[in-house]
Amino acid sequence: MSDSLPAAADPGLDLRHLAGLRRSPHNITDLIDRVAEHLDAHDGYVAFSGGKDSLVTLDLARQADPNVPVCFFDSGLEYPETLRYIADLADSWNLNIDVIPAPRNALEIFVANGTWSHHRTVSANPSLFNNIITIPASTAHARYGAGQLWGLRRQESSARRVMFAMALRQDPAGGTYRLKDGTVTFSPVWNFTDTDIWGHIARRQLPVNPVYDKLISLGAPPVAIRVASLIDTKQLENGRLVWLNRGWPSLYQSIVDALPRAAEFA
Repeated sequence: MSDSLPAAADPGLDLRHLAGLRRSPHNITDLIDRVAEHLDAHDGYVAFSGGKDSLVTLDLARQADPNVPVCFFDSGLEYPETLRYIADLADSWNLNIDVIPAPRNALEIFVANGTWSHHRTVSANPSLFNNIITIPASTAHARYGAGQLWGLRRQESSARRVMFAMALRQDPAGGTYRLKDGTVTFSPVWNFTDTDIWGHIARRQLPVNPVYDKLISLGAPPVAIRVASLIDTKQLENGRLVWLNRGWPSLYQSIVDALPRAAEFA
């Protein structure tokens, strides 16, 4: 692609590159048309996290509408590479991007609510989700409409498999799901596998968040190769903080200084 950032170094036998050598099992033209129909019907935006799934969603959306609004919700606990990657991508692709910060830094919420105290169970907190997702999404919808394009995939979890199975009742073609707040979501990659995602990225020569390659170089297993928030309570047992400590020691130390119990997971 002429407007892409520089591709990764010589892929060699990288499985992600090899995935791009096969034809896509999905009708990409049809998916682009469905994205266009979704935007025509509901307006809205692309929810872009900087991860591989939302990257493919963004690529499909830009082919439907090059000026589609793109929203990134900044939790305050993002990898520095992710922030630079999104800024560079916005410049290179001339994205119509809106970076919406959470009302409070996610780390502040962890500290304030005592979630990481030695006397309480480490778990997700409803106020955290409200702060980093619900409120920023409400802001995005007020600006761009009720629609939302996102990169959720059924392969990612049992909860998502159930969600997309229910979605088939609303949309036999799959991928459309209505939230209780009135948001109409569509994930064009809902039934993509990991191989499908990497294959699309390779065929389109899309620039990938460098956090992926750094985690791979550190030896992280596939389950831990994610570019979400630095602290993800659902990923603690998968070594989330182990890899943060190995690859980003100063960031890790700043988190341990604020949340001493974090050291137990590294």
